[in-house]
Amino acid sequence: MGTRLLTKEDGERIREWNETGSLLDPNEQLQKRARGAAETGTSEYEAFFSKLTAQQKKFLVSTTHNENKTIAHQADEVEKNAQEDTQEPQQTGQESK
Repeated sequence: MGTRLLTKEDGERIREWNETGSLLDPNEQLQKRARGAAETGTSEYEAFFSKLTAQQKKFLVSTTHNENKTIAHQADEVEKNAQEDTQEPQQTGQESK
């Protein structure tokens, strides 16, 4: 495949495409970061949420906050179960000699 330099027409088409594209929701990144924090557990989500501005908190509360809290709780349960599975059973009686 050959290579060629961009022409003025190419630049104009790129500019037109760029100017007519839709903008991302400014809160989309916030929602993604909140979801990521929730997936790591309740304490991490609470720490993330506590650092947000009042406006950001209001937005999350009105959209995905309850869902994120549920996800965080589920992540805690998964972690708790994983820790229980890896712990050795404790002996309840004395060992015989």
